[in-house]
Amino acid sequence: MQHFNVILVHRLIRQKDRGFTLLEMLAVLTIIGILAAIAVPSVFAMMTRAQLSNSAERVRDILETSRIQTTQKNKPCNIYIPTGNQVVSDCLISADSSSSGITGVTDGLPSVKLDGRNDIIIESIKDFDSTVSTVSLLRINYSSRGITQNSGTIVLASKSNLNGEKKCLKIEQGVGLISIGAYINNTTCQVGQ
Repeated sequence: MQHFNVILVHRLIRQKDRGFTLLEMLAVLTIIGILAAIAVPSVFAMMTRAQLSNSAERVRDILETSRIQTTQKNKPCNIYIPTGNQVVSDCLISADSSSSGITGVTDGLPSVKLDGRNDIIIESIKDFDSTVSTVSLLRINYSSRGITQNSGTIVLASKSNLNGEKKCLKIEQGVGLISIGAYINNTTCQVGQ
């Protein structure tokens, strides 16, 4: 009887050493494929949302930095925001380029790109005074005291975003309070989103 138990133990050990069957491997690969198909689009959408938020914050920072420099230098300033991937300002000329994020020069003025991949763009400019801006170019000017007469909405979008999510910056007249929000239904800048 004891000899029979030894043979049974040896058979069980040999069966464990065989590894996985082809069917088991295919089942595991199928499960991994299904999980990847669900997770990958979500990860890309999350990365695009983060890029969009970072670019909106970058535009706000450029506007704030420009406004602050007008008061420090006691000199008026213009910021040019074309529809595209950059913001141009004559206020950032004397700023330290590493702290202000200056990435190039456009028409002789320092320019800042919204993102390194050129995926995030300023899609549209809405509700600004028509004497100061056009559909494709916005000029925001700050007085030497940091006050602006401009108010309106700047809409940012991603070229690769299939969901159509957009961010917006709402600029208020006066000290130029800038709020970031979600652009809903291509009509409303919902601040705090």
